[in-house]
Amino acid sequence: MEKIETLSEAVGDYTPGEGERVYAVTVAAANNAGKASNVTWSSVEPKLIDANGEAVEWKQDLLSLSSNRTVETELKPGASVRGRFIFVGPATIKPASITLKDQTGSGRSIQVKF
Repeated sequence: MEKIETLSEAVGDYTPGEGERVYAVTVAAANNAGKASNVTWSSVEPKLIDANGEAVEWKQDLLSLSSNRTVETELKPGASVRGRFIFVGPATIKPASITLKDQTGSGRSIQVKF
């Protein structure tokens, strides 16, 4: 996890409604294995929690930083990719933490507090 941004404008196909914001969480993934690995929006399940302990709606997407298109790529050994998980929620919330859970088989997870 690199950073979180609170945006009032559209990101890719995601436009916040009145009184809402887009919460974009930038992450990086690296392939340290000895074989190629696929990375898609469903490789990791993110859960963004606000200061009141409530979950913020994840749009089930991971967007490329350069094109704002859904990340779907094969990473060769030693390669890396960056993207943004997209959440939409009320403009008044304060993000407090994010948990990233691996969905590719290991079941590992990490929680980052802001």
